[in-house]
Amino acid sequence: MKGSKEKRPSSAFYRLYPSREPTRAINKRRGHFESLLQVVGAGFNSKGEHVGNIDKDFKNGGIFVMDKAEEELIKCSIMKNLKCSTKVKFSHMLAYLMEMGNDLSLAPGDVVSENPGF
Repeated sequence: MKGSKEKRPSSAFYRLYPSREPTRAINKRRGHFESLLQVVGAGFNSKGEHVGNIDKDFKNGGIFVMDKAEEELIKCSIMKNLKCSTKVKFSHMLAYLMEMGNDLSLAPGDVVSENPGF
């Protein structure tokens, strides 16, 4: 809220979504900060019963579409510096997949790195 009321906004986000309180001139406003609603696009419970299938191909009851080579990349090559179990590596891949899906759902003019909370 504080950033949305600044006379000189600290980011493009606060410039596009200023507070309703008339604290500054508003150019190219897309809406008001008070009208925004945060919505989480996806999530998963890392302790849920379905986590047992996270490292499997969809043909075997998993969630990923991958061949053996891609599976080995995740297990060994891509995440070789992570000192964690195979299931945790696949959990990371699921998080990256959800992040990418969320990025793709944004309008082309919205730069994710300039928006607080991303």
